Amino acid sequence: MKLSIPIQKFLKKNLIKLGLKRKDFAQKINMTYPTVTRLINASRNNPEFMTIITLADFFHCSIDEVIGRKQYILCDAQQQQFLQLPLHKVQKNLISFIKNKLVLEKITAYQLAKKLKLGETVIHDFIKDGSNINILSSPVIIKLANYYCISLDIMINRTLVSNEF
Repeated sequence: MKLSIPIQKFLKKNLIKLGLKRKDFAQKINMTYPTVTRLINASRNNPEFMTIITLADFFHCSIDEVIGRKQYILCDAQQQQFLQLPLHKVQKNLISFIKNKLVLEKITAYQLAKKLKLGETVIHDFIKDGSNINILSSPVIIKLANYYCISLDIMINRTLVSNEF
């Protein structure tokens, strides 16, 4: 799963719309200029999930819009209220989402990982108590959202629309 092209398209369109130069944009979002340049040039296939959230926060839009998941962009995005979540909240909300789904489906983390064609311990190692994994990779999180046919913003409780899984 290569996220760089949709992110590149999103950034180019929105930076032009706002009349922002790369250097100014980098300063406004508190990222290094080389990181911003890599995002705009699509030279990094899969940016970290928190980087994608930073972009969505800056542009006051859905995470799904940033990565081109058009079918999951929430209706009336102009009127949406998106919460700015720190890493620990994203982690907590994502773990809660996964655990709820495991209970509802009556499956184990290993079984879910297998369904998603991931390493068998990826999900288990992330959700277990005392895990030292801060966040899953962007492709893994997107695979989860695609599997459950859900907006990333709803999945991590970034929007006030719905907290239901």
